[in-house]
Formats: sequence, C-alpha cells, structure tokens
Amino acid sequence: EFLQKKVYRLMTSSLVSLHGHFPMTPTVALRMVNHYGKVAAKANSQMTLANILKEPFFKNREEISTQAKFHFRFSLQYLLEQDLIKYTPEKDLQVHGSGALAVHLRFAQPGNILFVRLWDEGLFDEICKKFQGRTGQQEILRKLMLVMSHIFFRQPLPVGTTKESLVKADLDPTESKSYGILPKLSEKIQKIMDDQRSSALRLYSSYIKHSCLPKQEAQEQDETESLPISLLKLNNIEAVPTTFLGRLAAARIPAIARSEYYRMSGHSDDFASFSEMCDTVKPNLNMDLDAMPACEMKDHQLRDMPLNAYASDFFRHGSLTRLIKENGLTSAKAWYLLKQWSYLLKDIAKGVKELRKPTDKEVEYEHYYGEAAPDNMEKNETVKAFVQLNSQFQELFRNWNRTQTNERKKMEEIKKQEIQKFEED
Repeated sequence: EFLQKKVYRLMTSSLVSLHGHFPMTPTVALRMVNHYGKVAAKANSQMTLANILKEPFFKNREEISTQAKFHFRFSLQYLLEQDLIKYTPEKDLQVHGSGALAVHLRFAQPGNILFVRLWDEGLFDEICKKFQGRTGQQEILRKLMLVMSHIFFRQPLPVGTTKESLVKADLDPTESKSYGILPKLSEKIQKIMDDQRSSALRLYSSYIKHSCLPKQEAQEQDETESLPISLLKLNNIEAVPTTFLGRLAAARIPAIARSEYYRMSGHSDDFASFSEMCDTVKPNLNMDLDAMPACEMKDHQLRDMPLNAYASDFFRHGSLTRLIKENGLTSAKAWYLLKQWSYLLKDIAKGVKELRKPTDKEVEYEHYYGEAAPDNMEKNETVKAFVQLNSQFQELFRNWNRTQTNERKKMEEIKKQEIQKFEED
C-alpha cells in the first residue's frame, strides 16, 4: 500500500526526458570513480562503467562516443586539479578529501562542485567562526543562505530587472524588506568563483579542441558544416577577393572548434565564458551548459543576468504571499523550488557532519579535557551552523505546507457547503 505523501511526491516531481542527452558531467565522472574505488571486483566494475561512455538514446554516430570519452578524460583531469580525486599505484583512482561531499550532493550539480571548492577554501569556516556566540547567529545563517543562493537552483531574471519591477502593483517597493534580486557577493568569494570558472573554462576549451582534432588532421572537419541560413559550404569555395563568397571564405579565422558562422565574425577558439562556448562551437559538438562545472547565467548577448533572491528571502520571512508578490514567482513554482532546497539543506547538513567527523585523537582529546580539540572547534561551529540552517528552513517549509493544507481544506469545505445549498434549493 502506497503512502499518500509518496503518491504526491511522484505526481509533483519533474520527469526526466529520455530522448537524446549527453551523458557525461564532472559529477557523473566523480560518481564513477567513487563506485570503482569502493567495489572489490574491479574488472566487473570497469565493464559496468564502460557502458556509460557508449551511446544511450543516440543514433549510431561514432563522434558521440568519441566525445563522451574525451569528456570523461577531461572531467577526470578537472577533478584531479580540484583535488576531489587522487591516484595512487596501490589503490588506483579514488575519491579524495571533499569529493565525498560532492558525490553526496550529486543531484545539485553543477553547484555541488563549487560548494565544495568554497568549503575547501575555508570560506564557510570564516563565516561561521563566531556561531557559538550568544548573538549574531541568525545573521550568520542568512549569510550562508545568501552565498548558497548564488550556487544552487538559481532563477535568472532579464537583464535590467529591478526590485521595483518585481513587486506587484498594489505594493509599495520601499516597504518591502526582501532582497528581490540577489546582492553581489564579497570580492573574496567572487574571486574564488571566478578562479574556479576560469580554470574549468581553460580545461574544457582544450577538451573541445581535442574532440575536433582527429577530424582536423584527417581534413574531414568541415564536410558537413554549412552556414545556418544559406546552407553554403565554404570549405569548397576558393578564398579569393574577386567574389563575395571568396571574400567570406577568406575572412574566416583559423580555428578548430568554432562554427563557420562565428569564424567569419572574427572569433577564434578563445572563449570568454561557458555560455559563449556552448552557443558558438561546431554543430556536431554536443555541448550542454548544464554539464559544465561552472555557475553561469547569461542572456543571448552574453550579459550576466541578475538572480532571483527567492530562497534567501523565504528564509528571512517564510511567507508564500510575499514570494508571489515581491519575487514574481507563482505558488507552484515557489513550492517546487523550495522543496528542492529542503532536500538540499538536509543533504548538506548530513554530508558536512560526516565529513567533519572527529578523528580518534580529537575524540580522545575531548574525552580527556572535556572540550573539543583546538583545531576542531572551528569545524564544529561550521557544522552546527549548517545543521541549524537546515532545521530552521525545514520548520519554515513545514509551516508553509501546513498553512496551505489548512487553506485547501477550508476551500473544500466552502465548496461542499455551496453544493449542499444548491441541492437544497
């Protein structure tokens, strides 16, 4: 017999599309390494994991399989650079350091990789270092929520959106205490995020060039590529200045991964962002922005888009009505997003407690002296802050659901009364 809440969860969950997607992401590669490192039967594990690099849901195209293998190889290199996996001759590849936390937060990719980077940089320890004090705890929790709102389940807004344009017409924007639009992060946090994005962009730029290189060497690269509207194939046109098409062919910038259209616009293989990369590479390259290890939100002109502060605002006031009126969300959209946050914060609280589990020496020190070891005090404060953040958010979300349930029951009762009155008349 199914529980009612399980039925509701199935009916309100988003369905995964089963038609043609590129299967490889850094998080998938990390999970593969995690699986391989834990099993004893390595040969069977290799055969199982090799199937992921084949061609699910695609037509039988050789370049898809080749790109998946290249993507896996560069994903491993990226994970090694981020110190999430390590190689030793004795144990082969295995998850290392905070990589276990990134695996634990796998459903929140690509934000899980960036969250772990901020964790390893000691950013959260710095924010939470005074959490044990009698005052200021709520402000620390709000800072944590603000930082994570820039990483997880982001909702972009059109460029030029202001707080006043989000607020409903019947409200005075000056009276709203909500952010509406996420404020900018501190320079230190932003620098960490920019450095992480730059290193990932450099690595994945190399990846797409290597994906195209075999065909470049075989002089087969441009056989199927043509301009988007006229469908002209410039590779068969002589680059001479006497004809219009010849001038177009001569104007192309030498490049391996850029499409013909953008090469004629003066673009080489130097990419400024992941959004630009995914939009301007050759059509036979399967590039998905969601599979890239970076948090970018850019419009079609590659301008940074502001982000909705719905999660941070909800943690401040816990009101559905205010999310609708001050953040421009529908009730259904708000519920779905906050439900994802509910799962995420629960997993983060569980993950950091496991990651920061005290060592035997620290347990012995605490037993002998009656307090945590000096090196572990700050760690405990950070863990307690995330546990408290999860507890408060869950309570706010439960109160909201309880209110919604009561309102729904009242509406159903009113409808029953109206039906009874109609039948009596």
